Amino acid sequence: MIDRQDLQQARDDLGRKLAALRRSRGLIQEALARQVHTTRSTLGMVERGRQVVDRIFWLQCDTLLDATASSPSSPTS
Repeated sequence: MIDRQDLQQARDDLGRKLAALRRSRGLIQEALARQVHTTRSTLGMVERGRQVVDRIFWLQCDTLLDATASSPSSPTS
């Protein structure tokens, strides 16, 4: 069974990564939220690890922020 504290830590880490990627792309929360069809408040809560969102949200963020290309484990061209 997954420890609640470990799960919260994973949410916090993922949220911080999302915020860093968003900022590195020069986007404010409101702009990204609009593009992934959510609110700025929800996006902010996700970035702080306080909101759980569905897989579609994460896939949209991945696509819009080109997160896979900036991943350290991604192959480079």
